[in-house]
This record gives sequence, C-alpha cells and structure tokens, in this order.
Amino acid sequence: MPEALLARGRTVVIAAEGRIVPDRERRDGVGELCGGAAWLARRASESVVLTLTGTDDVWPVERTLPRWSARNRPAVTVRARRFLVAPDVKGAALTAAISATMSELIECA
Repeated sequence: MPEALLARGRTVVIAAEGRIVPDRERRDGVGELCGGAAWLARRASESVVLTLTGTDDVWPVERTLPRWSARNRPAVTVRARRFLVAPDVKGAALTAAISATMSELIECA
C-alpha cells in the first residue's frame, strides 16, 4: 500500500519515536509517541502506520554501526496498515490510537 500512495504522488511519513528507544522502554512493543504523530495524522487525507521489527538485531542500540554478516543476516519485517482518523478523535486519544495500531502490527510478527 505505501508504494501505491507514492505512485499516486502522495506522501509517506515514517515517524519514529524521536530517539532510539531501548527495549525496556517499549511498552507494548512501541516507545512513547510524541504529539507529532497525531498532528501529522490529523492533517493527512489518509495515513499508513508502518512498523519494523527485527531492527535491534541489525543495529543494536549500544552499537555505533549496524551489524552486518553476509552468512547470518537478521530479518527485518515491515508491516503496514491503513489508518483512518475519526473526526472526533484528537490529541492524546489519537496518539494512543496510532500507538495501539503499531502494537497490533508488532504482535503479528
């Protein structure tokens, strides 16, 4: 779906939590989202929530460079879901809905 949006000239935004979040700080698999996620979602005609899992195996938090091995490459999984914003959901409730959607996608891994 993100490829189709790009092909139609739409914008795809990947908004990380704003910093590298250690695993112990990822409640429900997702770090705390800032209000910018809701701000972007409210202004977009349509949004896609993306999650990437397995990235810690490729680039561990404590390392300055990614880990690379041609024989034992870690798998990174990308999942996407269309996210429709209800007109009455705003602010913290919208941020929570985005985070919940990300958690659901991570649980599918």
